[in-house]
Amino acid sequence: MGRQRADHSIRPAQTGDRMIKNVIGIDPGFTGGWAVMAPNFELIAAGRMPTRRPKNTVEIDVPALTHILEEADASHVYVEFVTSRPRQAHQFRFGLAAGIVHGTVEALGFNLRIVAPHVWRGSVGLQNRAEHETTSVHKARSRALASKLWPNHAPKFSKTLDDGAAEAALIAMYGMQAISREDA
Repeated sequence: MGRQRADHSIRPAQTGDRMIKNVIGIDPGFTGGWAVMAPNFELIAAGRMPTRRPKNTVEIDVPALTHILEEADASHVYVEFVTSRPRQAHQFRFGLAAGIVHGTVEALGFNLRIVAPHVWRGSVGLQNRAEHETTSVHKARSRALASKLWPNHAPKFSKTLDDGAAEAALIAMYGMQAISREDA
């Protein structure tokens, strides 16, 4: 996948004595996504996590991710907290991807905030996954909500593989809500 760029930038809004900049939300992992949200909760851009495929494997495309982050004109990056589950060997690669995202965000000097899934999901009105619920049904609810909130971006959330971009947009919304509460 080539480099992805934000469609346009929005000037920061002012709240109190402080300029509020855009917020980035990231659903880490190889099938995750990113999103940039303006202070007025307008979704500026969203997409799948940039990856590359050297030698029959998948890895985060760090230069492309760096470009996305640098173009976002953001002050904060909210990344979903990830953990491993017992007896799931692929979780090491998932954790590695999350670590690469964290390292890239920190190296660029952003204010990194880690948020647990149940926290951001509850804040945006999504229920946590029920025991009997499949992951695909759970992720479809995120895609449906993102499409409803930002209909102009709905095509970016239409495919099953777009759940990372949809969740990143919702994480960015949570982040903007959190920053707005801090300024209140």
